[in-house]
Amino acid sequence: MNFLKLLLIALLIGSSTANAQYYEAEKKEETKTIKEIPFKDRIHFGGSLGLQFGSFTSIYVAPIAFYDVTEKFMVGVGFNYIYQKYNTGFEEVTTSVYGPKLAAMFRPFKQLIISTEYEYNFYDRNTNYSGYPIDPYWHSTWYVGLGYGVPMGKRGGMYVSMSYDLLYDASKSYYSSAWRPTVGAYF
Repeated sequence: MNFLKLLLIALLIGSSTANAQYYEAEKKEETKTIKEIPFKDRIHFGGSLGLQFGSFTSIYVAPIAFYDVTEKFMVGVGFNYIYQKYNTGFEEVTTSVYGPKLAAMFRPFKQLIISTEYEYNFYDRNTNYSGYPIDPYWHSTWYVGLGYGVPMGKRGGMYVSMSYDLLYDASKSYYSSAWRPTVGAYF
């Protein structure tokens, strides 16, 4: 456990040092207003990816395209796909969750990210926990969150955030909690 703490501290210090060098170089360049930046240079692609294999298999793919409205505010449209497979001891359960999402990110400071995401996902699981089939359904989530972003290059970045689902309903949600940590990137 101590190794993980030491690794996390080293990563945080390393990213702060890299950011300081990036910001110093950024200050030397001539700055442009957002209106002077061509449309194609205001679009970013990215998203999140999660993979877990073993007795519980989970695949999470969430590509997204962002558009810079201002230097500090981006809006995006994307798609979520989650596949899960596990064995309850009595049967094998498979789940597919997929659907569109809308997102917005506000960066009041270079590294602070305030975000929101609205997802409307189709939930299809072959059985419930007592072994009976369940009908597939659509379910909405609305996340609001705070995060830490690390710029990479002139247009991209990585971020870590913690979000809370304002519409969380334990009886319908495909997540076990209203809280969701996310690690993502865009370029």
